[in-house]
Amino acid sequence: ASSTLELKMRTSSILILLIGAVACEPFFQSGTEHEFLYKGKMLTGIPELDTQFSGLTMEGKVIFQSLGSQKYRLAIRDVKYNKFNEKLSEDRTENWRQLRTPETSSVPSEYKTILEYPIEFSMQDGEIRDIKVSQEEPEWATNLKKSLVSLIKVQLPSQHDLKTNTVRGSNSLPQIWEVMEQGVDGKCENTYQVTEVPQANIQELIEAELVDRQRCQGKKIYQVMKTRDVNKCTERTSYQVNQPGEYLCPTGNCANMWQRTSMTRYYGCGSSQQNMELEVIVNEAELQQNLRAYKTENVVTGVQQVLKVQEIRSSLTTLPQIQNPRSVEGLFYEYPLPNGEKPESYRDQQKKLREMSVTSDFLSALGNKDEHSVLSKLSPTTLQQRIVERLEKVVEDLKEVEEFGKKQVSANVMAVTKMVTLLGTEDMKTLYEKVKSHGSDEQLREQMRQMLVEIAVISGTSPAVVFTRHLIESGEMSPLRVVSSIATLPHYVRTPTMKLIDEVFELIKSPVVQKDEQVKINAMLAFGTLVNRACIAKNRNDRFPVYVYGEFCNSQKSEITTKYIPYLVSQLQSARNQGEKAGAILALGNLGHESALQILMPYIEGKDQVTPFEQRMAIYSLHNFDEKYRHEVIEIYSSLVFNPSEERDTRIAALSMLLNLEPHTVFFQKLATSTWFEKDTEFHKFVYATLKSLSEIEETQQPNAHTSLYRNSHKAKQVIKMAKPLPIAFSSAMNYFGAEWLKYLEVGYHTHYAHSISQRMQHFYGKLEYFLQQLKFTPIEFCTYVTGHEFPQLFKGDSKDKQSHPEWEQIVSKLTLKSQDKEETPFHAGVWARLFDDVQIMTGVGSEHVQPLVQKVKNALEDPKSIKN
Repeated sequence: ASSTLELKMRTSSILILLIGAVACEPFFQSGTEHEFLYKGKMLTGIPELDTQFSGLTMEGKVIFQSLGSQKYRLAIRDVKYNKFNEKLSEDRTENWRQLRTPETSSVPSEYKTILEYPIEFSMQDGEIRDIKVSQEEPEWATNLKKSLVSLIKVQLPSQHDLKTNTVRGSNSLPQIWEVMEQGVDGKCENTYQVTEVPQANIQELIEAELVDRQRCQGKKIYQVMKTRDVNKCTERTSYQVNQPGEYLCPTGNCANMWQRTSMTRYYGCGSSQQNMELEVIVNEAELQQNLRAYKTENVVTGVQQVLKVQEIRSSLTTLPQIQNPRSVEGLFYEYPLPNGEKPESYRDQQKKLREMSVTSDFLSALGNKDEHSVLSKLSPTTLQQRIVERLEKVVEDLKEVEEFGKKQVSANVMAVTKMVTLLGTEDMKTLYEKVKSHGSDEQLREQMRQMLVEIAVISGTSPAVVFTRHLIESGEMSPLRVVSSIATLPHYVRTPTMKLIDEVFELIKSPVVQKDEQVKINAMLAFGTLVNRACIAKNRNDRFPVYVYGEFCNSQKSEITTKYIPYLVSQLQSARNQGEKAGAILALGNLGHESALQILMPYIEGKDQVTPFEQRMAIYSLHNFDEKYRHEVIEIYSSLVFNPSEERDTRIAALSMLLNLEPHTVFFQKLATSTWFEKDTEFHKFVYATLKSLSEIEETQQPNAHTSLYRNSHKAKQVIKMAKPLPIAFSSAMNYFGAEWLKYLEVGYHTHYAHSISQRMQHFYGKLEYFLQQLKFTPIEFCTYVTGHEFPQLFKGDSKDKQSHPEWEQIVSKLTLKSQDKEETPFHAGVWARLFDDVQIMTGVGSEHVQPLVQKVKNALEDPKSIKN
């Protein structure tokens, strides 16, 4: 969490001044060497509960040499450290900054050599153009030295800003300036402020040993303070995967969920800003996190670093040569790459990560043998054995429910998941075979096997996805397990590269998937969702680790329009029944691409031979689409809502989807006034119930103002008096919205319920949306429907019979099953659900599925004695 700054130079005559001022003889003059005493600590705890902290403390010498010709060298010496996890004080009111950490000891010799490799860099106009480090040096050591470079330097304002803000005839910097500056965490805005320390505060600095009394005797003391704004970054390097849901705050700090601050102070003394000498650098950074996502105690991570000048020398210390040097472009954080590869730049690093094989493991990247890391001592075989042991323990713990909470089953499952993420596809196949042959207890083996399959899907790595495909295509999963595994892929996938998306595409086309109707339908839904989340969704940069890998996919990828959409269209055209048609339509809607939108438009408008059922499915499918088509979609939906010749169910579907698009107040006014002329009483009730429930939600009940429900509610309040009132307590068409916000806990929810019952279709819909501070997600959204009239025909007697059995006619009458024309829409009943925003499940039955069962029921009713036979 330490602040990091990009080294920047204005001209060859103005060198970098550590305290950010321009002088005739700058601090880092050619041929000089600064020796700093470094002390740093990083600790994490929950200070509101206890003073128990875990963390790391480090001490050492930092040598900073100015070599001339814009060349600099930095090295670390005599490094000591200590790791701790203990109670640091009995006083809970004491701030983490004042807590004393345990004493340090020398680092192991294997790390000492690595840490003492020097780092060289050059600057031009204040920007780092080239960094040289040892090829033998692991990434963690390089990142540590980069952070020290960025901590020591100060970036000057541009030459234009300097001329604009400087008093004519003066060569000093302005009192305040802002620059976009590189650091290990990205490129963010830093604000600098230069002030003279008041005389009353000087004694405090001397007592804190931040300035030397003798060196500063009779001189002024100045402070340069820089503050990093993590809300204003053009580039970031953090690895983040945010799901489920979305955050209702910008990238950076997020209100009371997490707040990161970083401030660095430079103290120097001299007769003026132009000739002051550096005394000390103090950096303090803090990260406040609310990990529970409701109002409770925060987890606090603090970093404090002090670089105090010990000596300034004109002779340079002899430092070892950089062994096998390599060039690095800037100060951005470096991630390990497979097979020990080293990137030349951050863009090169992103490219290499994206191009990794989807079957390769991460052990080669995270634990190179030349790096003395814990992971370097692990092998796939070792990991496999540990995973088998953990799986067996979890299964045994699940058998006994007594004292279940003490067994930490969830923690063990997560530990296994972490280990699985390090394996490649071939390693997972070997592990799977080991589990299948483990022990003599068949029930234990089967439970371990099923758990391993689930954990592989949960891990979400590319090798795990390929492994899951292998299990499905080799017949190792039941149809139910196949549906579950494929449906959850969009939720768990971490790095959706185009290679991985193609793997999933080949999976949904495989014979194993195609032969089962329910598996096929859910596979199409999952694939459409995956492509949308990876390539089209607006929040994809925050959802996936795009800052580390670069962009995985975008809407302009040719594969979307040349492979994926044509395949889904072919599935729609070749659908064998209503269920497959609904699945293909919803999959195209899930995809959300502009080409898919154009394909669905004729279905939405009900053109050509589109059935009412297909039209309604197309209307409901548009959850995701490009914002630039919003106006066009609103116009089409509005034309359906206000067209009295359209079926009621179609108008209800269009209105329901329109509310998600947040139409303007003019639409709400037109909707309210239309109730006075509406001839369909049930649709009138649906509209009035919509406006009434929205208008009755108080602002204090709303979890967040940045939601469509909040804005729609505000518009409904303005127009409710324009609508014609109507009793809605008992109605075949109902639409209800609700909201609640628990202010003290900072949690709340939205609810939405709707139903529509007509002769053609019975439709029930529900949605629950949670708000945990600034996090919004939908744990469940579901719909059940029954459409068509072919089902009653199945119960009707043979048309050749002149008279049906009296009891049979009575049963049909009680069920209100009326015979209809056989040309009506075929019967279809189904359930659709979306869990945690990404996992969609759909299943249904048509007349072709129930006809054999119905025939058996008819035979039993006509001849009860046949049941005994």
